[in-house]
Amino acid sequence: MTGPEHYREAEAHLATAAQNFLAGDDTSSALAAAQVHATLALAAATAPNDAQPDFYKPGHTYADPDPALHDWQFRCDTVTTHPEDGERTALGWRHFKGRWEPIAYGEDDYDLHGFVGTTDQPEAPRG
Repeated sequence: MTGPEHYREAEAHLATAAQNFLAGDDTSSALAAAQVHATLALAAATAPNDAQPDFYKPGHTYADPDPALHDWQFRCDTVTTHPEDGERTALGWRHFKGRWEPIAYGEDDYDLHGFVGTTDQPEAPRG
């Protein structure tokens, strides 16, 4: 459920609580449900936006789920932006054909390949 959906659900539970109150019925369960959904809506609205689902995340290693098919991994160390146009560039290390090499991937690279079939893995060992 998204933040706005939680907010709407909280409003619905508050309306139910108001109806129950006017009818002389118990309001505690409706109020409790409204509070839970309001809290979740607030958490969603104030959560840090550290995820960039449309691009690489620093500290993650991406690899093909079938290494026998494609011997490819990319460990993203940082993401920077172009000073003029703001395009993101992921800087890190690519493992290809048995060796690691430094590499930069831009948004066009990511969009072009889409990296379908890759898996997000824990950070690759350093050293």
